[in-house]
Amino acid sequence: EWHAAAIVWLEFVPPAGADAEAVFEILAAVMPAIPGIVNEHGGHVVHRQNGLTAVFGAQATHEDDTVQALLAASQILRHVSSTATSGQSRFGLKLAVSLGKVVAGKVGSPATAEFVVIGEPVQEARRLAERAPVDTAWVSSAVRAATGHVGVFKSWPTTAGSGQEDRTAWELIGIRERPGQARG
Repeated sequence: EWHAAAIVWLEFVPPAGADAEAVFEILAAVMPAIPGIVNEHGGHVVHRQNGLTAVFGAQATHEDDTVQALLAASQILRHVSSTATSGQSRFGLKLAVSLGKVVAGKVGSPATAEFVVIGEPVQEARRLAERAPVDTAWVSSAVRAATGHVGVFKSWPTTAGSGQEDRTAWELIGIRERPGQARG
């Protein structure tokens, strides 16, 4: 089923030289709060090996799904950066938010059904996250246009792969203390 959705792509970047046990301990400290943050903002979490994808607007639609995705991304970034304890290495994080039409729904038998989301916004979020510096959140131009009244952004030119147009990515610098009114 097609849905207009905002996608948050979260990729963990393990500390250089960390062994599997250290990586697991850091994940165990960081991960539990993230699904709660996503749920608090009306999103749905899809787990992946090196991170997760959060979907806003596919299982339940809200007027402000894109704004909620942006707020969740900002809160996740703050959570991960504040989780490291003294002397403990921490994960780096690459976040990206995109917006558009996706196909989403449950796949599998009722007992083992998993929520799956596919479409260009998922791929765009993945590409943005790959290019983003560690510990930043990048958003697509569509997300920036939809959330400019809430977020503060800095533009970053990106180079697309062969056959693709160059696009501008926007780094989320912060959330406005007094968000303006959305135009619509």
